[in-house]
Amino acid sequence: MRPLEFEKAIRRIHTLAELHVRLYRDVGFDSIDMAAYLKDICDGLRGAILSQPRVELECISSPVRLSVDQAVPVGLIMNELATNAVKYAFPGGGPGKVVVRLEVDQDHTVLSVTDNGIGLEAGGKASSGIGLTMAKGLAGQIGGMLAVNCDGGTSFILKFKADRQLESLR
Repeated sequence: MRPLEFEKAIRRIHTLAELHVRLYRDVGFDSIDMAAYLKDICDGLRGAILSQPRVELECISSPVRLSVDQAVPVGLIMNELATNAVKYAFPGGGPGKVVVRLEVDQDHTVLSVTDNGIGLEAGGKASSGIGLTMAKGLAGQIGGMLAVNCDGGTSFILKFKADRQLESLR
């Protein structure tokens, strides 16, 4: 088995590869269907890190299109936060649930990654790691704010103004 940090690096590369596939599959090259993109990332995470069937990963998204400049950081942030949730929230492999949600809230787009695990303070390690530092930096890159709530598990909420979003996909 490969060390976990190596696995995380592979997942980051896979996240970017999914974006490139989506770029060529989508109608236009200037925006990405985020519901499909996040579903692809979640499917990849299920295969790569969810060796314990007792941890469920759910991906929910409103129909949102983002510019490529925002889709890349959002995909990487989601990948990082979901990986950390599975890694730290459920010692011993679960049971538990991680929910990834992307939705439009008035004039902002909101990405949340929530788990019902032991909570960030109890897990300790994830709060100061390179992955979370990267997620915070990527949030700043898209003009967003990354907040955390540790009530009954852990919930990370990224709120940002989308460069380009459509209310419905045709």
